[in-house]
Amino acid sequence: MIKTLEEKTLFSGKVVKIIERTIKVGKRIIKREMVKQPNGISIVPVDKDGNVYLVKEFFVGAEKEIYALPGGKTDAETQNEFEKEAQRELREEIGMRAKKLIKLHATFSAPWFVKRKVTYFLGLDLVPDSLQTEDEDEVLEVVKMPLNEAIKKLENDYVTDAVTLGYLYIARDKLKNLDY
Repeated sequence: MIKTLEEKTLFSGKVVKIIERTIKVGKRIIKREMVKQPNGISIVPVDKDGNVYLVKEFFVGAEKEIYALPGGKTDAETQNEFEKEAQRELREEIGMRAKKLIKLHATFSAPWFVKRKVTYFLGLDLVPDSLQTEDEDEVLEVVKMPLNEAIKKLENDYVTDAVTLGYLYIARDKLKNLDY
């Protein structure tokens, strides 16, 4: 049996909280630090010509700009809310809306020390539909390229995160199954 006995906030910032938890696991009592982040939503947007839209953005942990999937934080709980959030992120980040969204997967971000779930979608049949935001911390460039070219480019060292590359592979396989 696992039971949280105590939770103490060590740091609270704009993007993360660092929590120390005292947990009872069987007869043992252990302490663990955990990063708490808002849950996320991410989309692999593919147009009718087979192009994927990525964002090139500065990530503090990479200390440089890397390619990533459009997405962001969410407090969605239902499938309908997740889809609305996915459309909002597409509109904000790449200026497009997907006529069709297919849920690919929901997963934990890095469960060994991060409390965050991310839901991934494949966005198809893109149409222009821009939504302006006031997010001054987000500076990104939209990059459009054929899906297979994107995979080949992102297979190089340190140009993306593992999740982006992994979901491009998953999207490619899904598109083959859909005859897209």
